[in-house]
Amino acid sequence: DNSSILITHTYERSSNVQDENIAAPLFLRRGEVVGIAASVGHVGYLSRTAKNDFKVMQYGYDVSYSRRIIPTLSLGGTLNVRYARSSDSKLWGLSSSFGLFYFPMPEVSYGAALTGVGSGIKYIFDGERTLLNSGNISRSLLVGTVMRFPTKATKARMFNINLAAEKMFDQPTIRYFGGLEI
Repeated sequence: DNSSILITHTYERSSNVQDENIAAPLFLRRGEVVGIAASVGHVGYLSRTAKNDFKVMQYGYDVSYSRRIIPTLSLGGTLNVRYARSSDSKLWGLSSSFGLFYFPMPEVSYGAALTGVGSGIKYIFDGERTLLNSGNISRSLLVGTVMRFPTKATKARMFNINLAAEKMFDQPTIRYFGGLEI
């Protein structure tokens, strides 16, 4: 029921990767939402290294649509467009994701998403140049739940517990995630 803008910046020191993201929902009408997002990812531009080190810029553009089917169930999808460039290559990638959100009561919600449908951009550093290659993205199924406490629906919640599992179809294992928000 409210509109907001999300802006994030991350830096992963071990791999010298930085990402900046901005996302905003555009509410069309009650029960229907279109969201837009833009991102910039860059590798190798922060540290002081040799000229021929691994360097890539990637730009992302996302458009999402979600629709409430019944008061407790929503379905949606996202179209992801990526453009990457290095000193030796330029490449586009196109992928999508699909999901559902089930919210049977204020204290508990569930979600599931199929991600990685389409092509992505792979970075290849041969020791001198950074080359880009198009390839299928690893498809995955992600399911999770959020539990909110206290159990009475109040504006002042004390904490949330988040649990999720992800099955990447090209790997034999399942990854588990958990979080606590106070």
